[in-house]
Amino acid sequence: MGEGVFEHAGNLSMTEMLSVQELYQSAWADQAVSYTVNVDPSKYSVDELIDALRPYLAQLKGTTVFPEMSFRQPPYERIDKATYDEMIAMVGTETSDTSYDEVCSSGACPI
Repeated sequence: MGEGVFEHAGNLSMTEMLSVQELYQSAWADQAVSYTVNVDPSKYSVDELIDALRPYLAQLKGTTVFPEMSFRQPPYERIDKATYDEMIAMVGTETSDTSYDEVCSSGACPI
């Protein structure tokens, strides 16, 4: 469902991710929007980071630029759909993106 309609954050450039935050902040919320730009540190130099952030300094609040894989167990690991499907089959549960976790909705998450 929705395949091909939405772009994955992993397919966006750092500038495109910052423009997403700018859109949220200007069109959806009249306050700061906390947003983390996860970047591959091998793709961007410090100067490129500065050049990407500079045009947004006056508009954005709450921006974090986080280098992927910068600690042992980061919260997100980019995988392709085939790998995801394989991993979720091993867990043995159905998933869907509904903005909440149905499996834990009772307050008791399976271990």
